[in-house]
Amino acid sequence: PPDKRVYMADIILRSERTLLEIVNNILDIEKLQSGAPIVLDRENVDLTQVVGEIAEVSEGQALEKEIVLSFNRPDDPIFIQLDPQKIKRVLQNVISNAIKYTPDEGQVDVAVQRNGQYAYVVVRDTGYGIPANELPYIFNRYRRVEGHKGRAVGTGLGLAIVKSLVEAHEGEITVESEVNVGSTFTLKLPL
Repeated sequence: PPDKRVYMADIILRSERTLLEIVNNILDIEKLQSGAPIVLDRENVDLTQVVGEIAEVSEGQALEKEIVLSFNRPDDPIFIQLDPQKIKRVLQNVISNAIKYTPDEGQVDVAVQRNGQYAYVVVRDTGYGIPANELPYIFNRYRRVEGHKGRAVGTGLGLAIVKSLVEAHEGEITVESEVNVGSTFTLKLPL
């Protein structure tokens, strides 16, 4: 039946994306472990537009789980010198994780704001949350939250890469979380 073919094609496509993500993460981790500095190809870009593009691309993943994905954009553009491809990778990873670790029919909110000499991207979800004793380690390589291992496919590399890429931009990433309430990841980037 056609429905079964569509279903199987969808599984193959998702498997291909997952495999590609794993290979890219391993390659990035190898580069980071070699001690080679992260080379940034900085451009003056509107951070709001970049975040909006990734939020739009993430809509499909959210719809699969009937998750409401909202994007709160400021009225004015926020121009910043950054490597758009590397920041897109950061945003894709953080937003994708928020969706992956939020139960069906949950919510993920993405916001961009400016405060003084910094731009902030805030990704808040109504997900499973991260236990307080695991929070200090979630940006470590190959680290996954114990209670999440059966809930989504992953390698434990994504957030380690995210942290390295944000720090290469002289920024920082923080997380606040409560089990069964959700998590908030905040990227802080200098203007």
